[in-house]
Amino acid sequence: MNAHAEIIGKGSMGQVMRIGDTVCKKASKSEISIYDLLQGKSGICPGFYDSSRDLIVTPFYPTVLSIDTVPKDQRQVYSKVIESNLSRINLAISYLIATGYEYSDPLQWGLDDSGWMHLLDFSNGNNNFPSDVVRNNLFELSRFYEQFGLTEISKYVSVTSEVLTNVISRCDNPFLFEFFGDVFDGVDYRSIDNDLNSQKPRYAYYTTLIGLPINFTHASHTDLELGVKVILSLEPFFAFPDSIMDTGILTLVYSQF
Repeated sequence: MNAHAEIIGKGSMGQVMRIGDTVCKKASKSEISIYDLLQGKSGICPGFYDSSRDLIVTPFYPTVLSIDTVPKDQRQVYSKVIESNLSRINLAISYLIATGYEYSDPLQWGLDDSGWMHLLDFSNGNNNFPSDVVRNNLFELSRFYEQFGLTEISKYVSVTSEVLTNVISRCDNPFLFEFFGDVFDGVDYRSIDNDLNSQKPRYAYYTTLIGLPINFTHASHTDLELGVKVILSLEPFFAFPDSIMDTGILTLVYSQF
C-alpha cells in the first residue's frame, strides 16, 4: 500500500484501505467472481479486481447503509432514500441471484452523492446451495427493509418470496403437490402451476390494490393475503400492449435473467 492509504476497516480478508476516491481490499475468489459477473449492472457497486495488486477496487462511499454501519436508532432516517431506490434495490438482488451466488450476510449498500444505492461487499458470497439462492437472497432483501424501518415493504417482499420459491420448488419436485396438497397456507399452487403451464415464473410482482384485475396470459396470482397480492409471470408486464404497469401499482421483486 502507498503512503496515502488510510485504514477504514477490517474485513474477513484483512484490512480495508481508502486510497483517494477508491477503496481497496483483499478478496476471496468468490467475491472476485461476483464482481466480474455483475460488471455494469444497475444497483451494483462498480468494483473490479486489480490483478497487479491482487485487490478488489471499489468507489469510496461516505455513507454505507447496513446494520454494521448505521446504529439501530438512526436507521429510520434513511427509510425515504431507501424507498426511493426500491426498484433499483430489488433489481440488484435479481442480478445477484442470476449469478448463482447468495450474499450470505446482512446487505450493505453504498449511497452516492446523487442518492443512488449500490450493493457492495460480497466477501461472504457463495454458491454452495444452488437451490436456495432465490430464497436466501430474497430473505436478506426482506430483512434489510425491516432493519431500516420499512416493515410493510419487508412483509410484502417476504410473502412474494414465499409464494415464488414454493412455486419453483413444485416445478422442480412435483411430488410436493402430493405431500403438501394443491392448496398450502391459503395459496392454490395447483392453479398457479396450471396458469404457468408448469413452468417456473420468470417475474414476481406484488400489489396492495384490492381491486386490481390480473387477466394476462402467461401469468397467475394469489388472492389477497396479509394485505398483498402476489403476481407471477413468464413475461414482463411491460411487454403486454394493454399493460397496467404503472409506478405504485405493481412492484417488481424478482426477475430471471
